Amino acid sequence: MGLWRNFLNINIRLVLGGGRGGGTLRSGCNSKIGYVCGISAAFFWGFHAVLARHLISELPGLVIAVIRLYVAVIGIYIFLKVFDPDLQTVKIRNPLLVFTAIFGMALNFLFFHLGLEYTTASNAMLIESSAPIFVLIFTVIFLKTKINTLNVFAIFMAFAGVLLVVIGDLDINKKQMFGDILEMLAAITWAVFIIGSSRLVSLSLFPKKRMAYLMTVFIIAAVPLTPVLFVMDYHISMLSLLYLVILGLLPTALAYALWYEAAAQISVVSAALIFNLSIIFTLLNAHFILGEAITLLMILGALLIIGGVVLSQIAEDRNVDRVKIQAQS
Repeated sequence: MGLWRNFLNINIRLVLGGGRGGGTLRSGCNSKIGYVCGISAAFFWGFHAVLARHLISELPGLVIAVIRLYVAVIGIYIFLKVFDPDLQTVKIRNPLLVFTAIFGMALNFLFFHLGLEYTTASNAMLIESSAPIFVLIFTVIFLKTKINTLNVFAIFMAFAGVLLVVIGDLDINKKQMFGDILEMLAAITWAVFIIGSSRLVSLSLFPKKRMAYLMTVFIIAAVPLTPVLFVMDYHISMLSLLYLVILGLLPTALAYALWYEAAAQISVVSAALIFNLSIIFTLLNAHFILGEAITLLMILGALLIIGGVVLSQIAEDRNVDRVKIQAQS
């Protein structure tokens, strides 16, 4: 509990206010760059659940998770070696780096890809989009942060959206509901990744250094998952290998690197809100590529989840303004 409290205490100001110095102090130019990076990341993330769900028909989810992590590592490593061969490596002794990689990335990939074996790509992304709400909940539970009525309403609104998505699966089968529960765990671990990343992106002023941090997170996350490559029975066709390379380079290496840049230029919660745009891209891709139906409950659930996260950000902005007024008076 003490480690978790210290982890939150170190990072929560950065999560709610942005990276170095807080999101309210960003220049207009940097904010625009951040939003462009964030929206671009959301676009590529709109494909990752769809591609992974497609591959699951041939490969176990955990195998997909491990391979995409290693492909991402190779991709970032080649990029850094080509454009900055003198860049120093990141020290793995950093406890924040290890914590974020294990509890934020490795567990997230584990729950997300296992969940995709039971539920749809659309449901996976819809449920995981509730992660910013868990960031807020963690601050209340572990830091005893006071929340206002708007925060409470935002939490209930987002969970109502998740429930709508899950309830829609009650009439389908228990396996799909089990997949939704795994995706809820993925959302919680994604919240841990958001909190940890908020500090990591603030440790360097340079994008390539942040990419080095990201590559190290991928490496640490991949190591405990690697044994599945040797104990599971699977066969990778050439077409699946191509999909795995695409999955590792675009929705993993590129998308996460873009999101790190977004988190460095705007508040991390704002970057997390932009992540929810991937819901739109996922629903469309899942419908046209996988033939997944877009139901009314899914649409209503998506609106409630996005609305809840937006409300939480509005509440936080009001708190920041209130603190500024008190400081000036």
